[in-house]
Amino acid sequence: MSAQDKLLLKLGKNVDSTRAAFAAKVKASEAKEQRMQRGKILSALISVGLGFVIHFVLTHSQLSPTVIMHELEKKNPPIEVALSNGKPTVIEFYADWCTDCKVMAPKLSKLHATFSPTVNFVVVNGDAPENQDLVSQFRVDGIPHISFIYGGKRIPDTTFIGLVPADVMTQQIDALRARAPLPYQGLELYSDEFEEAYGAE
Repeated sequence: MSAQDKLLLKLGKNVDSTRAAFAAKVKASEAKEQRMQRGKILSALISVGLGFVIHFVLTHSQLSPTVIMHELEKKNPPIEVALSNGKPTVIEFYADWCTDCKVMAPKLSKLHATFSPTVNFVVVNGDAPENQDLVSQFRVDGIPHISFIYGGKRIPDTTFIGLVPADVMTQQIDALRARAPLPYQGLELYSDEFEEAYGAE
């Protein structure tokens, strides 16, 4: 007989029933611990699942860059109106396959939302057959192709080809609105067809 059993007998306790009660407590404690562990695992799984759902909703609820460009194009004023309504104009030629265009799309959308009351934004799909006259007039040979125009007057050496940082676009547009010299120099790519079509100076 163990010392513990002798102590139990001395205290008038039934050894078997005491052992059974102790075993029951241990079993109950283990069961409680298992339930807690299962609860923690379930909570973790729910958190991961919820995070995945939130990520999926956020990433799939946003418009794709290509859709953004198409939506901006739908909002275009006709080029003839843009070059005759007295507002400065930003014109961008894009293509659905253009990686830089996709990078710039959300930024261009924000610029459009900020400045469209005072600036014309003309977004043109350079691959579309109906836009080939404009492609020729603006000498588009690289995408994205961005030009800045004071009303109907072209601004020499201000055409950008390729990815343009958002802060550069903002500074160019601010200067455009103020009728001030544009801070960043680009290329001179207007053709004689542009002059003939719009009488630009």
